[in-house]
Amino acid sequence: MKFLAIKNHVATATMEIEKPWEHTFKYPELLATKEAWRQWCRDTNTEHCFLSCVEGMAASTRVGDDNKVFMSRGLLVDYDTVWDPATVDKLKKKRAAEYGPQYVATTFSDNARAYYAYEKPILISGTKHYKAFARLLTKKLKLVKVLAGFEPEALEDPSKYYDIGKTWYAVEPDKCIPFNVLTLWAYEASKTVTLAPAEYKIPLEAVAEEVARRWPGRWTGDFVLGSRGIRFWDPSANNASAAVVTTEGMLCFTGGQPFIGWRELLGSQFVEKFEASKIAQVAEHTWYDGRQFWRQAEDTDPWLVTSKDDFNQSLRFHGFDPVRQKGKTCSEVDEVEYQIKSSRRVDAAAPFIYRPTGLFLHNNKRFLNIARVKCMTPVPEALRKPNPTFKDLQENCGRLLYPFLCNFFDPVDDNVQLWHFLAWLQYAYVNALRQQPKRGQQIVCAGPGSTGKTFMIQAILGPILGGRAKADDFLAGRSKWTEDLAAVGLLYLDDSEGAGPTQSDMVAFTQRVKGLVANGELMYAVKFGSEVVIEWLGRIIVACNLEENSIHRTLPDVSLSAQNKVMLFRVNDNKFQGFCKTDEENRIILAEELPYFCGWMLDWKAPACTVERGEHRFGVNAYHHPELVAKAGRGSNDELVWNAMCSMLEARSENFKAGQVGNTDYKADIIHVHADLVTVNPSFMRDIKVQTLVRCLHSLKSKGKAITLETNPTTGQEIWCIKINN
Repeated sequence: MKFLAIKNHVATATMEIEKPWEHTFKYPELLATKEAWRQWCRDTNTEHCFLSCVEGMAASTRVGDDNKVFMSRGLLVDYDTVWDPATVDKLKKKRAAEYGPQYVATTFSDNARAYYAYEKPILISGTKHYKAFARLLTKKLKLVKVLAGFEPEALEDPSKYYDIGKTWYAVEPDKCIPFNVLTLWAYEASKTVTLAPAEYKIPLEAVAEEVARRWPGRWTGDFVLGSRGIRFWDPSANNASAAVVTTEGMLCFTGGQPFIGWRELLGSQFVEKFEASKIAQVAEHTWYDGRQFWRQAEDTDPWLVTSKDDFNQSLRFHGFDPVRQKGKTCSEVDEVEYQIKSSRRVDAAAPFIYRPTGLFLHNNKRFLNIARVKCMTPVPEALRKPNPTFKDLQENCGRLLYPFLCNFFDPVDDNVQLWHFLAWLQYAYVNALRQQPKRGQQIVCAGPGSTGKTFMIQAILGPILGGRAKADDFLAGRSKWTEDLAAVGLLYLDDSEGAGPTQSDMVAFTQRVKGLVANGELMYAVKFGSEVVIEWLGRIIVACNLEENSIHRTLPDVSLSAQNKVMLFRVNDNKFQGFCKTDEENRIILAEELPYFCGWMLDWKAPACTVERGEHRFGVNAYHHPELVAKAGRGSNDELVWNAMCSMLEARSENFKAGQVGNTDYKADIIHVHADLVTVNPSFMRDIKVQTLVRCLHSLKSKGKAITLETNPTTGQEIWCIKINN
């Protein structure tokens, strides 16, 4: 189990350390008093090691008011008593409770500090829950009886860090507290009122084994429901049929008690194993988001959302009693529901694609990751060629294992473009397969119709990356709903189907795409639900034709600030001749070939020219086909506005030459500039709003166009000035 550590008592940043008993830290020689010791611990220059087993919401920061308790990894217990190494043998021979300390360390003042190990960390719902949990552990582990001088105040302080100590003594280094027991204790601690643990139905087979172990030969015959026998726990009993087996305990006809339950008869430690196991089985696969319960039958099953009524019905079906029994304040169903609400609470449930399912921390919030998307599984390593090359994709094993894909990705005479495309796909696929997704560029695939652009998106890239969704309305700013989009790894816009953004949509389109690519975050918006920012590290692809209107709608302005965020690929003019007669035949072929192709990507070393240098933001160097770069510049709003401006100036040149405004300048406020441009080019300017025109003029000014901005000294109004002959 890993500990958390800080360098001094003032530090807030934590680090992890394993097996502190194998580490040695030296102390300064001049620490003669406790005050000197405290000052040294608080000194920001101190480079020491102070340990804790308590983790906050932000794992790299120590627990405090702004970083609530999230997890307990173990237990460190201070004792204000001088440690005697001979005590180790006593602790081994006679434990104070069922579970004893794993190690005992000596402190700077030669006192004792015990360490109790957990089978695995236990989630804790905040500081109050932790303090209640610590108080309960004090009782369960009988910490007062372990050594003299027990300090409960230190134990109940989750922000306390302990000196690593001088020497660690192994007591029972291979022992730990079982997780199912910790789960039960954490549940008990979460109750606002101390109640006796619920009595769950224990399998009679387990009871029979325990009875035979403790009282061998005392019970004869089958130990099943309704069978009769002697009161085996009472040495003085002699009636062979005076006790009856029930699900809750033994019904007696003789002796001093008419009924004795399993807890009283077999002890709390025996019963708690089954209590903890039953609660843990439900809680381990259930979370609560403040409104609904999320359940998962098995680790690989999808998460299903259920209302409180449906959840309670499920609990009843699995044997939890909905009726409050005599002497209790709530039913078993209520107890389980309360435990989940208090210790399995998340801020929201949302898909975090390519991340492990279950609890996921993002922006200091607890999320339940409900994503189902998974990348395509590659063929096993035994079926892959070691150290494959690009040539292997085109020839040799490639032609043998995936001939359809080899023909489809035929680069003709442009290997460099294909290298960059495959490197982009490889970077996305390999990192997603490892559940360590990375950000990647948007790509644009432009080319003539019927060359396989849509087919590539839907039949090749979609299955490889675990699913695709058409996102034209969202990317163009016409819709904010992202429930279906956030759950897949590939968003696409296919302008060959006429679905691209209009000229008026281009600003929203550009901003959304840049935001997704640069930030790797998406607003997860569900109808009739809440909205929350989540991580989204999928990919965006745009397919378009080479017609002018399609180019203008989809190709971005490849400015200096956006160059590394987008790739521009020019699709071959040749129509692909390898399609089968039906989509089903194509699907069958690709189902066989794609796993081999994924295996090739997993092992292929991309050429050095494709590897990103510098910041390593997107892993792959951005590729821009020269033809598309030129078209992108001509098709941008800035360029189109400038062309319209030149046309307007040319039409008005006679007036300027006559000296009506100043011979070489056109001057007007933004409203009149917009109105004049509408007169010259109404079809284009219909989609250019005044705010968009302002942004375009500022952009053109920054690109060196002869545009200046002046202020009218009388009115304070901004006046745009454009040189005619520029």
